[in-house]
Amino acid sequence: MLMFFFSIICLSWFIAKIPEDYFVAETKKKSAWAHLGSFYKFSILIIKNILGLVLFVGGLMMLLLPGQGLLTILAGLILMDYPKKFQLERKLIAIPSVFSTMNWIRRKSNKRPLRPPQ
Repeated sequence: MLMFFFSIICLSWFIAKIPEDYFVAETKKKSAWAHLGSFYKFSILIIKNILGLVLFVGGLMMLLLPGQGLLTILAGLILMDYPKKFQLERKLIAIPSVFSTMNWIRRKSNKRPLRPPQ
C-alpha cells in the first residue's frame, strides 16, 4: 500500500526531474554532488541505491498489485548504479506505453517531453 501511494505522489515529481535528453546519448553527466567530500558522496550513493532498490522491488510487486509497475521499476533503475545501466534504461523507455506515459506525466508537470532514444 505504501508503494502504491508513493508511486502516485512521488513518481510524478521524479519523472519531471529527469532531463529531457537523458535517454538520447550516453554522455558522462557532471554529478550535482561533485563538490562534496568522499564521505558525503558515498553516503548519497548508498541512500540512492537503497531507494532505487525499494522502488524496483515495489514496481515488481505492482505488476501484480495496483499501481504503476513499469514506471516504478524504471524509476528504481534510474536511481541505482550498476553495469550496463544506460542500455537497460533505453530498452525500457523504448516500450511505447512506458514512453508515452512518462511524457504524459511530464506534460502534466509543465515539463518538455523526453526525447526518444536514438
